[in-house]
Amino acid sequence: MKTLALVIFIILAATEARALTPQEGELAKKSDAYLQSVAWLERFKRSECGYVLAKRNFPTLDTVWTTEVLPVFQPHARDELTLLWPQIKGVIINASKNAKRDGWTSLGVDKKTECGVEAGIALCLHIRLRDQWLAAEQQYERTP
Repeated sequence: MKTLALVIFIILAATEARALTPQEGELAKKSDAYLQSVAWLERFKRSECGYVLAKRNFPTLDTVWTTEVLPVFQPHARDELTLLWPQIKGVIINASKNAKRDGWTSLGVDKKTECGVEAGIALCLHIRLRDQWLAAEQQYERTP
């Protein structure tokens, strides 16, 4: 949760050149959550359980940032966010490294089942956060 707050703070600080509307603040929050889910999926795919999602292609963190998130912000904010991207990315990647995977083996579940459950949770979370991002993006684009 601290990481989410830190990334939101960085994005909000970069866009503070003018007062943010509530929609822009919400957009920053949703983009952060979405970016963190992308980073977690990247890390999961490189883990010992990554084979579960091996046939699925997901955009990289950099691709999501440059093609989906950054273009939505106003031009002046985009310039500042581009300069801050290495810092934002570092925070997001560190958070994904620090995320603890729950061990399901204590419940008598074998490794393949554990991997399948974790992949399902990661994928569902990613889809939900992506959908929330898309909804926030659409709301922001409709705001005059």
